[in-house]
Amino acid sequence: MHRLLPLIAVLLGSVAQAAPTVVWLEPEVPDETARKKVERLLELEATHISHPELAFPPAPLTDEDAADYERLADLMLEARTRWNEYEVEYGLAEDLSGALRQIDVLRDGKDLRAVVDANLVIGAAMAMATTPEELRGAARAEPYRVTLSGVPMSRGWVQASALDPDREVVRADLVDGSRYPQYTEFASSYGQLPEGSIDLTAAPRGTVVMVDGEPVEPGTAEVFAPAGMHYVHLDMDGKVIGRMTVDVAPQKVAALPLAVSLPDLGQARSALLEGSTEFPKAVSEALEGLATDRTLYVAAVDDGKVSLEPWTGNAAKAKRRPVTVVAAGELGAGVVMSTIFEGSDGEKETVLAGNGSLGFEVGIYNFAILFGSDVAITPGRVILYGNSDMTANEATSVLPMPYGGFGAYVMRPRGRNATLLLAGTYGWQGPAHWGLGGRVALGIPTGETSWVRLSLGGTHAGKSAWDEALGQTIPLQSLYFRIGIGARL
Repeated sequence: MHRLLPLIAVLLGSVAQAAPTVVWLEPEVPDETARKKVERLLELEATHISHPELAFPPAPLTDEDAADYERLADLMLEARTRWNEYEVEYGLAEDLSGALRQIDVLRDGKDLRAVVDANLVIGAAMAMATTPEELRGAARAEPYRVTLSGVPMSRGWVQASALDPDREVVRADLVDGSRYPQYTEFASSYGQLPEGSIDLTAAPRGTVVMVDGEPVEPGTAEVFAPAGMHYVHLDMDGKVIGRMTVDVAPQKVAALPLAVSLPDLGQARSALLEGSTEFPKAVSEALEGLATDRTLYVAAVDDGKVSLEPWTGNAAKAKRRPVTVVAAGELGAGVVMSTIFEGSDGEKETVLAGNGSLGFEVGIYNFAILFGSDVAITPGRVILYGNSDMTANEATSVLPMPYGGFGAYVMRPRGRNATLLLAGTYGWQGPAHWGLGGRVALGIPTGETSWVRLSLGGTHAGKSAWDEALGQTIPLQSLYFRIGIGARL
């Protein structure tokens, strides 16, 4: 029995593998039939995702995001410090615009204010560096100009107004108060523009859409927004996915830009069905983003036939394994029934027994070959029997029961699935019996390759090796219930 304890300790300490992710190169995750086909190939349960998750790949917040905002803050300080130097406004606008191009997410209200402040200063700098005519038409001012409803406007001021339309701009926001009349003239024109909107229907179910750092009510299909550029990202289970900027035009509906378009998806699907993983660049980049923290497979289905290939290095070529090997260690209790217990006087007695097992199951599809050894211990009661030459009595309360046998898996030991084995055995039932046995073993999954095992079974030997010498029949039976651990090797 003591040999069972190390095995059980090792198996209890085993770490469950994380479920793999299957990316279906389909507009939607296919039906359960296709999903189950893939899981049978993997012999694992899997997480299934499709085009929406590719269209909005993971984009977690990083230290670089914080550094981008720190750089913007430094440049804002420099702009205000150097403002009155000779002809520096255009250079300051260039620097601030370059810093803003590195920013693609507004994390909160503080970020929003930082971006709005920078755009106000860019607008003021260009108003200082150019005449109104130059701002509307000069090539030099092209990057700082946006045309809305046919009217050229200062891009910086449009961006600031689009992101925070309720902001009350004061002279200090423009660094140089002399630009304030130009700003009020702009604000009057901009304020007359009708809103546009952003179509949110492409966002994956279960995500929170963040527009300009603020969450949108779940289930919202369309959000109205002032004309200009807006920052959009999605939150899925506390993680950022799908960073993007969306240009909204007056009275127009803007769609969320997709990292992977449906045509790109179609090309990747066709390639996979032909046995290739040479996908369009957008698809490959999205898959790489998904693969950073998970085991990834790609799949497609055509007329019921599933194609499946590994994507990440720790994903293996999926082939259904016909052979499984399971090791199991169990401990429990039961009874032993016989007439040969000391003091029984030839009467059949039922004695409580501790029971244990260490065994192996070799499965070939749903067929199983079993071998191992059970042991029953009857503390306080012993079996008396003669030694080899019948000259002295020997006693034991430890009854070894090595066995072999065959069985059938009603549910195979595969992935995070329950297992159920029905088996018959034949073996030695110490101290002097050969007989049959049977068992039912239920496995409750604790990981991809391990189960808590519940076993119910028994043995029966109608006669012993001593019967002829003693001139009587001495049967022995046992029943047991055990709990343990099973692990696929």
